[in-house]
Amino acid sequence: MTRPDPTRPRSPLPRRRIVATVALPGLVFGLAAAPSAVNADEPTTMATIGADDFDRDAPSGWGTAPSGGAYRVSAPGSFEVADGTGAITIAATGTSRSARLPELSSLDTAARVELVAPPLPESGNGVYTGVQLRATADGYYQSTVRFTPGGTVTLSQSRINGSTSNQKKLNRDVVIARDVAPGDTVTLETSASGSDSVELRSRAWTGETAPKDWSVATTDDSGDRLDEPGSVGLWAYLSSGSPAGSVTQARFDDLTVRSSDEAAANEAPDAEPTPGASGAQADDEQQDTEPGADTAADTDGTTGGGEQDDTGSNDADTDAGEASEPSGQGTGGAGGASAGGAAGENAGSLPVGEAYYKAPADAVWVKAGASGGDGSSARPFGRISDAVSHASAGGTVVVRAGSYHESVEIPASKKKLTLQSAPGEKVWLDGSTTLDNWTASGSRWVSTGWDHSFDNSPTFAKGAADNDNEHTGFLEKDYPLAAHPEQVWIGSTSLRQVGSLDAVTEGTFFADAAGKRLVIGSDPSGATVRASDRQKALSIKGAGSTVRGIGVTRYANSVWQMGAVTVEADDISLENVLISDNATIGLYAWGDNASVRSVTSTRNGMMGMGANGAHDLSVVESSFTGNNTERFTRKPVSGGLKVTRTTGVTLDGNDLSDNITNGLWLDESVHQATVTANRVVDNGSTGVILEISQDITVAGNVITGSGRYGLWVGSTGDVDIWNNSIGGNTLAAVQFTDDARTNTQAKADKIGQKASEVPWVLQDITVKNNVVSGAGGSCLLCVDDLTKKRTASQMSFAIDSNVYHRFDTDAPSSSVRWAQGSKKPQTFATIQQFSSATGNDRKSFLAEGPAVLSTDATLASAGATAASKVTPSKLDPSVASLLDVPAGTQHSGAW
Repeated sequence: MTRPDPTRPRSPLPRRRIVATVALPGLVFGLAAAPSAVNADEPTTMATIGADDFDRDAPSGWGTAPSGGAYRVSAPGSFEVADGTGAITIAATGTSRSARLPELSSLDTAARVELVAPPLPESGNGVYTGVQLRATADGYYQSTVRFTPGGTVTLSQSRINGSTSNQKKLNRDVVIARDVAPGDTVTLETSASGSDSVELRSRAWTGETAPKDWSVATTDDSGDRLDEPGSVGLWAYLSSGSPAGSVTQARFDDLTVRSSDEAAANEAPDAEPTPGASGAQADDEQQDTEPGADTAADTDGTTGGGEQDDTGSNDADTDAGEASEPSGQGTGGAGGASAGGAAGENAGSLPVGEAYYKAPADAVWVKAGASGGDGSSARPFGRISDAVSHASAGGTVVVRAGSYHESVEIPASKKKLTLQSAPGEKVWLDGSTTLDNWTASGSRWVSTGWDHSFDNSPTFAKGAADNDNEHTGFLEKDYPLAAHPEQVWIGSTSLRQVGSLDAVTEGTFFADAAGKRLVIGSDPSGATVRASDRQKALSIKGAGSTVRGIGVTRYANSVWQMGAVTVEADDISLENVLISDNATIGLYAWGDNASVRSVTSTRNGMMGMGANGAHDLSVVESSFTGNNTERFTRKPVSGGLKVTRTTGVTLDGNDLSDNITNGLWLDESVHQATVTANRVVDNGSTGVILEISQDITVAGNVITGSGRYGLWVGSTGDVDIWNNSIGGNTLAAVQFTDDARTNTQAKADKIGQKASEVPWVLQDITVKNNVVSGAGGSCLLCVDDLTKKRTASQMSFAIDSNVYHRFDTDAPSSSVRWAQGSKKPQTFATIQQFSSATGNDRKSFLAEGPAVLSTDATLASAGATAASKVTPSKLDPSVASLLDVPAGTQHSGAW
């Protein structure tokens, strides 16, 4: 394959030192009230040093805990003990309150408390509650449970050094529960241990039973870590984005504090109660910045017109072979914007080895390198394929840690089969093998006996030559070997394929099929050299099957073989699967009702994921980043994710960033799709493409830093575009184009649709509550009819309540370009001119000058000023439910 020196470096997949995970087994600090906690192999002995059931009267503040001493509260009038709980009333937005137990100074500490879901504001970021550990005047660690207006509960961890103006969010919010109502109970457990490096563990849950795994976990070995003992605190905050006049009350119950410090080896004596003691003001009382406002720590293509140019051996291998985890981080766009608030913040798989799925008693077991087994846990099979063959339909195959050098098929006869990693173990399907027979030959090194020759057909038709039309050709002239599946690595560095022996230089390789040898231009001495020698990793043909907790890497799949992993039957689920460094496409689906959740597909040669005819497809909280490393053309197919000919598509909370070409592409009769809360940042071509499709909602997304358009909508009708943050794109931020293509019933019959329902016509478009920023192209929002037959007004646009921005009056010179049928399109220098002429954007505002979007794509100072001049439209209930906010919410841009 062609491994170019990309203008966007092909970054490694580093292990993240600070990790957020929803499935980290085994670490427990012995909290007596945790009924279902998993015991660690060597649990730390801990003693109770404080407890409070709030079953008392306290005339002011919270008084004194039965065990742990008197509370020191930040504003006594906001605190009361009522109905068996400790209550904090907050009547001012952007304000926090805290209560601490200063007598409970401890280094290695664990705390458990019950949180009563508070009354919630109608909009904004909700109410935050939590526990503080190691609290001193120098700072504290905080586990934060956030209750959103829509009933979602999330959990995260932060470190505060000195004050909340210097806070570091240590991981991204993890969703704990949904549809939580005021008065429901959420239990929070958290712990901090160590000093040279601090291990933070937190979990939260609803109901009676604690989860076995920590919800989030962080290792803090930074210079700013808090390595001294401190007190324990309870804390609450009302979002600054809440409507004026909002009031909430956070309530706490059944607090238990334990410590493993040497001084706490014996149980602390009960404190003498002192009713009426309210304590002095706590150290941290102030108008908080929003918790977590900083950046989280290191988480069949169709042909046709497309977007126009701007018109203004099956052996288990137990050695190496372990790929590392993806970074998934991007930079860039919108006058500095890169990632956006909640958009895509939980996207991607757990690192391989951190998923924890229970193994059923009747599971069939696999262990790399085993032989002569029967599939029991004591005598496992040595290959996954053998275990699948042995398993019954509806059974489970559990795979122990190791690298498995094989191609696996779940056959149609094995319906509802589950293939999963053993709890907490690293499992890789690896399509490469180690080569150690290198001989120096001048400035090159040769490995003989390479008896592998892969089909290099560049299209989805095996044996066919590339298309010669500029819109349908797969290969770029500068990268003619893109479709060659061969791959070679020295250590973790991939080599670039060249077409002849004479072209081999440092950093390149030549696959000499005739001579049955590989030739490389870099010295392999002292390094591990791997080359791909298998093409398919996993073919899932058994309906209703599940694959979870594994990694797939380094397969040499040809273009026409579709993905290294293929979903070929209905009702297939993938979860916590990491797919990386494969020759062409990582994952492809054509079965109905597929569920892809928490999957990462990264650094694949052509595309992260594709789907065709995969009706009722759901792709949620997954990551498709850094794909098309081989530099296939942007048309007809390449980049992050492309879906075609599919009715019913849900794309929510994904990260589609840093792909060499397109981010997301819905093409040719995609019908009834929702694209919500995705992060689409720094893609080399267009961020989001909607082409010859129908009935699509695009809401709450961050689309920035694209090499071409931000959002391109072509010959697609019934599109609702709400509350997106779009900026920093090279061409127009939002481009609408109609062309001459039309659907026919003959075409529609092939995918079970009615042509009248998906007519391939640009019509009935709503654009509201967006932030649209740009400096490139010839307009911010552009509407063109390439047929010259219709005006934009005839296409039925409803555009209003948007924040527009450009850095100067001539960048771009037009705010809007408006199709006029056979006449030249009309251009409007300002939004006011556009509004006066068309009636659109009457409640919108155009800002000029400083960036309106900050580095995290939230509103910058100039953006907040501009948004204050806009009257946002009330969110329709159908859109609001997709974004998990109340109907009628008024907000500018993504959250």
